[in-house]
Amino acid sequence: MNKQQRIDKRRPSWELAIWWQSAVHQWSAAWREIPAAAWKVWLITLTIWWFIASSMVLIALWVMQSPLAVSWRTQEVLLLQDIIDTRPIDPASANWMDIPGHPLYLVLIIAVVFFTAIRLGRLFEGASMVAGFLLVTVSVGLGWLFWARERPDLVMHGAFSPGLHSFPSGHTAQATTIYGLLAYYWIRDSVRRSEKIFAFVLLSGAIVTVALGRLWIAAHWPSDVIVSLFIGMIMVAGLAFATKRAKAVSSNYIHEKHQQPVAALQPNGIISR
Repeated sequence: MNKQQRIDKRRPSWELAIWWQSAVHQWSAAWREIPAAAWKVWLITLTIWWFIASSMVLIALWVMQSPLAVSWRTQEVLLLQDIIDTRPIDPASANWMDIPGHPLYLVLIIAVVFFTAIRLGRLFEGASMVAGFLLVTVSVGLGWLFWARERPDLVMHGAFSPGLHSFPSGHTAQATTIYGLLAYYWIRDSVRRSEKIFAFVLLSGAIVTVALGRLWIAAHWPSDVIVSLFIGMIMVAGLAFATKRAKAVSSNYIHEKHQQPVAALQPNGIISR
């Protein structure tokens, strides 16, 4: 060992680097325990449910653009105005309500959940959280791609409306997916009924807050938010089902692996099991 190597050995690493290396090591160890068949089941199941969610976006888009929906779109202006009139707070305060659904805020939540899942050896839960956010974003993008629906301008001439297309609501769809999946994990792992109720009320409340906030500042039409809620719920169901199926396959594999008899060499040289 030369002098430089001795210096490097004495020099402490950043805690962030140590934490990252530990997470990667735990991820690798947990990954090796999971059979490829489990990941295949997870991927296929998730793809099917994402296709269902995306199909709903396209079907809703077709219905909303059809001549049959002309009268509904006219009434929707009046409906949104009624929703705005019930707003108990000013627009600037209502604008803060969609912070729980902001993509940057959701990414921070996903990062915490993802690395916590790694530390606990729950790879499917962590991977589902990341995949859910990405896939629902793609589904929302399909709506923006095929329909350049204009945002409402009923509040301060559209001051709170971003430049992106209106249909569907990305904030609502992403928040429903992430908070809905968190609620599923929390309720699934909870024992006490009071905690299950608390988890449901807390996380569903976050979803309602985001959806209502987007309407109170007139960032979306009501149909944008309604369709986005259904998109998110479909993705939550698909993610939950994919996680459940994959964990079942993985558990069966590990159980069978541990049940295999160990080979023994007999005195006559014949291997018995």
